[in-house]
Amino acid sequence: MRVGILIQAEKASEKTKEEGEKEQISLAYNGAKIKNNGKITDESIKQELIDNGVKNVNVSGKSPIVITFDEERSYTISDDGKIELITGNTKEILDNANTAYGKVVTNYDVDGSTGVNWKIFNSDGINIYLIADEYIDYSKIPNSRENNSLNQSDSFQNAAFFANILDDYSGSSDITNDNIAYKWLSKYYEKNYTSEYNNMKAVSYMLDTEIWNNFMEDTALYVIGGPTLEMLFGSYNKKYQTQYDCQAINNEGYLIRETEDSEWEALITGLLGTDDELYIVKNQGKALSYWIASPSNYHDNEYAIGDYLLSIYYSGSVTYSFYNAKDIGFRPIVCLKPDVNLTLQENGTYKID
Repeated sequence: MRVGILIQAEKASEKTKEEGEKEQISLAYNGAKIKNNGKITDESIKQELIDNGVKNVNVSGKSPIVITFDEERSYTISDDGKIELITGNTKEILDNANTAYGKVVTNYDVDGSTGVNWKIFNSDGINIYLIADEYIDYSKIPNSRENNSLNQSDSFQNAAFFANILDDYSGSSDITNDNIAYKWLSKYYEKNYTSEYNNMKAVSYMLDTEIWNNFMEDTALYVIGGPTLEMLFGSYNKKYQTQYDCQAINNEGYLIRETEDSEWEALITGLLGTDDELYIVKNQGKALSYWIASPSNYHDNEYAIGDYLLSIYYSGSVTYSFYNAKDIGFRPIVCLKPDVNLTLQENGTYKID
């Protein structure tokens, strides 16, 4: 009986802490909004919390912002002020990226992913992201929002390209901050770039969360057609403590570099290596690489400006690829809901509780 009373008391105490922390976040949000003409940033929220006497708090991220108290409870706050407690183990996965990233999640399974396993790809402290461990079959690649199918390669059975769906998208204007995947192109949009180039139309297709829902199950928040460059480097850097970086230098797209002392380039051969099959697919029978949902800044005299996207080859090269390339497949990304908890099994795989 006494044990039950103690448990109830602990729950009541936790609830009181949660309510108090939410009130602190709300006060900080309102204060930051007033002082910054309605614009909210992680820095302004943190400063307000500090000014209000809050200690041991960490604030990071954009849309939503993540606030962690005493390295214990974490919350998200959206641009419109909605506060939610993060109840899953996203932070645990993030803190153990070197061992968790790449592990198979055994019980994420949908009809659309027949023959594909799902591996832990990334965690941003809010959500855990899974990636298909293989190129999905061409028959599983969704039609565009206008119900047009991608062109199928005549050389590789799982490769597909974008020519047939480009007229169904406008470009950067399709990817607004109402799109929950918008934040993964932050280095492009924070500079207020706009584009109607073909590469951004293709990216719009890949980030069209409404058409990729054939890969969703109840634990998923959304699905996109592949990782963005920012998501890819965020994952790889966390797992291997590298300094890979990218930037959008104009509205054509991104360049990349290996360290802060390196030159910005459109292509780096063998950047990801070939030992970790989380980031590359060694099997060259069905495709040679996979599309990255980010426009490349590369252009040449053969094709028009804005005709190249990023892709990852089996050799580990991070490179540019023409939107009509015939050897590139898709590895969709699943964003799990914030309250999802992954449990490590004895065989080294993870399971969704």
